[in-house]
Amino acid sequence: MLAAEIGDQTANGAGNPRSFLLDDLARRPADHGEVLPRCPGHLGSEGTRGLPQVFRTLAHVARSYACLPVKIAFPTAYRELLGDLPADVDPAWYGSLDELEVAVVGAVAIWYHLDPRSIERVLDSEPGLRWISYANTGMDSWPFDAIRGRDLLITNAAGLAAIPIAEYTITCMLAAGRGLAAILTANRRGEWDSESAGDRELNETSALIVGYGKIGQAIGSRLRAFGVDVTGARRHPDGTPGVIGPNQWQDRLGEFDWIILTNPLTPATRHQIGGPEVAAMKPGAWIVNIARGGLIDDDALLPALRSGRVGGAILDAFTVEPLPADSEYWRLENVIVTPHISWKSSRFRQRATAMFLANLERFRRGETLTNIVDLDAGY
Repeated sequence: MLAAEIGDQTANGAGNPRSFLLDDLARRPADHGEVLPRCPGHLGSEGTRGLPQVFRTLAHVARSYACLPVKIAFPTAYRELLGDLPADVDPAWYGSLDELEVAVVGAVAIWYHLDPRSIERVLDSEPGLRWISYANTGMDSWPFDAIRGRDLLITNAAGLAAIPIAEYTITCMLAAGRGLAAILTANRRGEWDSESAGDRELNETSALIVGYGKIGQAIGSRLRAFGVDVTGARRHPDGTPGVIGPNQWQDRLGEFDWIILTNPLTPATRHQIGGPEVAAMKPGAWIVNIARGGLIDDDALLPALRSGRVGGAILDAFTVEPLPADSEYWRLENVIVTPHISWKSSRFRQRATAMFLANLERFRRGETLTNIVDLDAGY
């Protein structure tokens, strides 16, 4: 049954209760001509707990209907990993945008693996979509204006790559402190270059993580194991010691040896590291960006890197990607450049499938989905 949508009441940013199920109940008798046998346990009490009475009533009425197959569009590339889908899911498969435009007709949900800038074509093909599960995390390319006002849930894969990104971050911080890039360059020349080795420890340094969600917390827990004093900044601090609000970190930039950016790119966070922030950083501090290039004003950071005012940078994301060959970042010895690969993992596809299937189960049971995108916040 199409009951999952009632589990979320604010995901469209308007703050209004969602009653997709009401429409579903209204049309099914006309579609099928009769009230079909009850489907035991399809929508249990757990899925309705905490909902307004009107929604609990609708949910219980919904049990009077059979578990009619619900059409969902899946990427063909994940067919084997998805395995045997639930009996009440009618799968449609796609491998391209053209195929998805056909597969989505009559569907209530998509596991979306394509360019988000093409989503309007998909919505035009099936205006009745109720849930889009985006396979990635970043939402900065989504056309939110075209989505607002629709009875539509968007979820993303927030936290999916937390482990590989955290390990990448620690790896690069250790490499920076030990001068590993210079040592490897000397190795390729066949030189025994002990002078280029760095001597900077992580122990007893301090790090500010801007964007203390799943990825930020994964980085923070690993840094603490190395003896780093970690402060996290997030939009909604929960009172946890060492966690501050989104407008509190700017005045404290001079306290930290490492500034690590993991937060989403939105109009509010674009160039959050600009001239004033660079000037406020502790002399010799390093900056790490594994999120989006637009978080940093390159015109502010590059001169500080050139002069040594900022000790160095570990950059996995850039305003223009691929990074142009004439970018000064390539030529600075105190910059580690990687081609937006911090998320890569041999377990990525398996984790992505498990995350989606868990949310699909919530959708089927009428429970609140995880990783619901706030259209007003932009992530």
